[in-house]
Amino acid sequence: MATVLAAFIGAVIGSVGAVLAEEILRRRREHRERRETLVRRYLFQLQDAVEALWHRVYNVRHEAGEVAMKPPYRETTTVYALGRVLAAERVLTLEGVYPELEELFPGLGRSLQGRQLTVALTLPGMQQYDRIALAEAVLERDDDGYRPSTFLAFRSRFVEIESGGAGWLAETQAAVGRLGKYPVKMDAWLDLLGNIAHQTSDATGMPTSIVEKERKRLEKAEKRLQELEKRQRRAGSTAVEQAGAATSEVGPQQD
Repeated sequence: MATVLAAFIGAVIGSVGAVLAEEILRRRREHRERRETLVRRYLFQLQDAVEALWHRVYNVRHEAGEVAMKPPYRETTTVYALGRVLAAERVLTLEGVYPELEELFPGLGRSLQGRQLTVALTLPGMQQYDRIALAEAVLERDDDGYRPSTFLAFRSRFVEIESGGAGWLAETQAAVGRLGKYPVKMDAWLDLLGNIAHQTSDATGMPTSIVEKERKRLEKAEKRLQELEKRQRRAGSTAVEQAGAATSEVGPQQD
């Protein structure tokens, strides 16, 4: 009797253990699939868009891109690059992805939502709702939800919107055309976009394409800092010399 009971208990425990193991494996599989879906549909799209805009801003800021590109081409393509970034972010809001991002990639959802690129990526003459309109102009909808459009689709839509006399588009295009006049603004954009590129790269597992140019940018910044320090030292030495010369010219005085 005891042997039968022990066998029965063992069978029950084994059965329960198998069920629990299967449930654990199922949850892990679902967790992995959800992460893969977020990476494929949202995070990689955001990473790619952010890096494309980063390269464009870097080109204008450090590689004389403003001179090399003809204005119509530069403005249209930069508007699209900016629109893709804003659209990739807009999708996260429209489809309510942030809570799931935060659950599956702790810290990432909160960080991305806190940045609010439609607020942060500012230019004089381009209002916040101009940027939201641009984001939605770049979006398309398919059976799975929203996604950024291709450049050809956007260019076709761009012509339609432009011919329709949309004021926000003309203002956005003009503001983007003046991007090269704001080096401090471009530096702020590069910092912000670079941080997001690295964050999303960590989540997608895809290396970011901006590393080499980031290194060059850092080297240029360090060189400028060294030159500034040299000028300050020279200015200080000159001031001391001038003060000494003035003292010697006055000479000793008696009361």
